[in-house]
Amino acid sequence: MDETKAEVAETPYKRPTMQEFVEWVMEEPPAVGNLAELLDLAAVGIVKHAWRNSPLEDVHADPSSPLTDGEMMRTNAATTRLVRESLQDFFHAIFDVDVPPAGTSGTSSESSLGDGELHLDECDFLDEFSDADLLADSMLGPLYTAMTRRVLPGGYTVREAASELFEELDDHIAANLDYLADVTEQHGLRAALYLKAKAAHYERWWLGQDWLELVDALDVVLADPKHDHWQVRGYPDPDGRPGRCGNLEQLKAVLRQGPDRLTAAEAEWCVEDVGIGFVLHRVRSDAADRR
Repeated sequence: MDETKAEVAETPYKRPTMQEFVEWVMEEPPAVGNLAELLDLAAVGIVKHAWRNSPLEDVHADPSSPLTDGEMMRTNAATTRLVRESLQDFFHAIFDVDVPPAGTSGTSSESSLGDGELHLDECDFLDEFSDADLLADSMLGPLYTAMTRRVLPGGYTVREAASELFEELDDHIAANLDYLADVTEQHGLRAALYLKAKAAHYERWWLGQDWLELVDALDVVLADPKHDHWQVRGYPDPDGRPGRCGNLEQLKAVLRQGPDRLTAAEAEWCVEDVGIGFVLHRVRSDAADRR
């Protein structure tokens, strides 16, 4: 190895500062068309950092954990819904801005979007707001309590699911929400929301930018038992599909509403039998091969 390569190999990773993160995201903002879409993605990013990428992953990896893959999908969606509703309530209470409910952007008529249709260039209040105490009192504090003390879709509490890792998870959530307040105080609410929205860019979650396309991709592969997607796991038996999974239109409708609306059996089938996390990649690859 030459000296240049050795120097590069020995250089430790240096995490960007808050200032550097903010400069980057303001130069390359998230690709959203309006305020509702920004809040959708910001909710995903907040959940990714504060909830999903946390000690909860160690809980999920434990074979004895109730958080199976299907339950994680339901739990992530339920947490995203909780955060998105908190953002919606905060914008109404503090800015008198009425953003439509979660998942409305991209699925409803323009007339129903209301203030959610506001272009981000029209949202100067995002730059002007930097009151971290008000943000904490009005949204982040109640959100922390809700995230850590609620009952999950499976019927057990967060404490019961996290077990001995609950205190570590509790601290992790608090620290991530505190960071959001710190960014808001130092750089404004726009920068804080932009950072969280950018974090959601590659996540194929409910409210993510690819979710509706993913649901359509599920339609494609389930309509074709010979689709390449089934080479690994095999096409699921039509007679063994739980609940609404036996009716593709019903399944797509509930997935658009959010996978936390699935039953435990339906969610497990979508993840384990169908491989919902991989269908979009396969459909996109097939489309690219045909071009």
